Amino acid sequence: MKPTYLSAALGTLLVMLIVSCGKQEAPAPGKTDGQQQPSAGKADSTEPPPAPKTEPAAPAPAATAAPAWVAASNDAPVPSGAVIGGHEHPPGSEDLYVCRASFNNGVHPGKYRAGFKGCNIGWGGVEHTVPNYELLTGQVTWASASDGIIPTGAISGGQEAPPGAEVLYVCRANYQNGLHLGKLRPALKGCHVSWGGKEINVTQYEAPITK
Repeated sequence: MKPTYLSAALGTLLVMLIVSCGKQEAPAPGKTDGQQQPSAGKADSTEPPPAPKTEPAAPAPAATAAPAWVAASNDAPVPSGAVIGGHEHPPGSEDLYVCRASFNNGVHPGKYRAGFKGCNIGWGGVEHTVPNYELLTGQVTWASASDGIIPTGAISGGQEAPPGAEVLYVCRANYQNGLHLGKLRPALKGCHVSWGGKEINVTQYEAPITK
């Protein structure tokens, strides 16, 4: 090969090497070397976790009314929550409410309903109607007993006259196809109810107790 042709070939090769080294691939828009860019419109993956679900609070239990004595009158409606403790015999079977009244220096439990004109109690072997009285209100449970035994938690309804002033408890007993209210203390040996103008002793009975 002649020197002229060799020089020309070397010159061409040198130009091609220079052009090849000067060419670099342009990075794609939004990309940098060694880094992955998030896709357009995609939210950051570090979002806070959803709040835990909370169960609704259980409703509070309904409050029960404590037993209490409320003044009553024949001219007024029966107080709200008055305790129905018994009933007359059929066919009427009228409701009987728990009442108490002052009589001969004592306070005696008994029974009340419309038509009595007061609280009917037994005293001295006789049934008495007392126009001024109180009615028992609230929530109670009835406990069985006999022979003058006082159930635990029994509700007191009054006391005998001084000087003894023994506590008298409310009671009820079945008599003549009805359920009648009266008074109880150990020495009585039973529940004393009034019926038909008399005071009757019934040895099997129930007494209201607080829930």
